[in-house]
Amino acid sequence: MTSSTDKDYKKGKADQEMFMEMFNQRYEPQLIEYPSKFAPIDFIMVDGKDVVGFVEYKHRKISSEQYDHIVIDHNKMKKLREHKEGSNQASYLVITYLDGTFVYEVTGQVFEIEYGGRTTKTRNQYDIKVVEKIPSKKFKHINNVFKENQ
Repeated sequence: MTSSTDKDYKKGKADQEMFMEMFNQRYEPQLIEYPSKFAPIDFIMVDGKDVVGFVEYKHRKISSEQYDHIVIDHNKMKKLREHKEGSNQASYLVITYLDGTFVYEVTGQVFEIEYGGRTTKTRNQYDIKVVEKIPSKKFKHINNVFKENQ
């Protein structure tokens, strides 16, 4: 990894850990880190020992209303759909923006696909990839998706 990529990885990992801690204090079911060094997605949702869902988490330093769509790696979306279809459990894409945390519950729908990705702050050739453009209106505030702990 380059130092820039390594720095971004560490920042992303710290963001994931903060999100998991906040989520587990506030909502049910609980999140655990996907048990693999090269995990295809970030978290597993568990109720006791039962797997009840899968979560990919992103942190964006923009407002949730800044763009009319969110751009996500197409392979990540494929993995979320595969987990949903292969387990018959829910899969979610969760994004924390400057103004809140929003959730898209993955369906079988594939959105517009293009070749692009991180183009304004490109770190290396791996930032440009096949991406899916999910309409922002498909996301709901986290409080409208998950049950709060009592």
